Amino acid sequence: MSEPPHGLTERQREIVTHRDGPLVVLGAAGTGKTYALGARHAWLATEGGLEPEHVLALTHSVPAVDGLRAHVEAGIGHGFAELHVHTVLSPCAGRDMLPEAIVEAAFFNEINLIAITDHNAGYNAGPVMKVGRRQGLMVLPGMELETEEEIHSICLFDTLAQLRALQKIVDEKLPYFPNNEEFFGPQWVVDEKGKIIRTEKRQLLFPVQISIQEACRIVTDLGGLFIPAHVNREAYGLLARLGTVPPDLDVQILEIDRRITKEAFFKRFPELAGYRLIQSGDVHYLDGFLGANLFSAKNTSLKAIKEAILNSC
Repeated sequence: MSEPPHGLTERQREIVTHRDGPLVVLGAAGTGKTYALGARHAWLATEGGLEPEHVLALTHSVPAVDGLRAHVEAGIGHGFAELHVHTVLSPCAGRDMLPEAIVEAAFFNEINLIAITDHNAGYNAGPVMKVGRRQGLMVLPGMELETEEEIHSICLFDTLAQLRALQKIVDEKLPYFPNNEEFFGPQWVVDEKGKIIRTEKRQLLFPVQISIQEACRIVTDLGGLFIPAHVNREAYGLLARLGTVPPDLDVQILEIDRRITKEAFFKRFPELAGYRLIQSGDVHYLDGFLGANLFSAKNTSLKAIKEAILNSC
């Protein structure tokens, strides 16, 4: 039996999984009725073995239809994904990379799934997830981890608890070096409305004293997905730093950036033909969304998303 989509309240889960007879849901604006309706549509299509087009949902206007469609597509794990998105917590990110603006920009670019991956920090993932949950955007918590080799990798999780467990390790292994705000900009921890809670004084764009192999093992043991980031780049890319993918690095997926196509990458690195690729915008600004990854997963769990990537090409 499949689970309802992530991010539901207990009351919403009861609505989504209701089985016996009609159900009327009453609630004020902004309480999550549309989100629950979209989640129920998706749950019926996956749990009940129904095709999505065989479940009828009616709403009151064309804009409402667009919103409901986004909820359903996110719920059934179908659509475009951007798995490398920064917030105002990351050095060099735009100061408008706030939760509500990020979700709005994702929808504007017809993206149904994003991952928040700030440099060595996950403090802003929760606020973006709250806004995404309210608006019908699937948001994965994550981090862009810099290991001792000065290699960047994306670490994705299902839950904030998993991300917090990684954060605890990173905090212990990240040397303290003060952030130069004049050069890198401020590093802000914010709430879901974009209000600044505190300023992170440590420089986050700094190598954590963990090897890439150890980092991969830690993330995997926590139930996460470890993906070396922008491997085609000279700066912070695995291939530039190590020359190849180490045989003892247990990864199946690599990320490339917007500056190279998958075809060109495999032509340049034919020895890596056995790996699957995702392409990300490494989004530091609102106009940086790429949304190049079309996925169709069984559900919105990280396991299903990984399977969809591995089966995509």
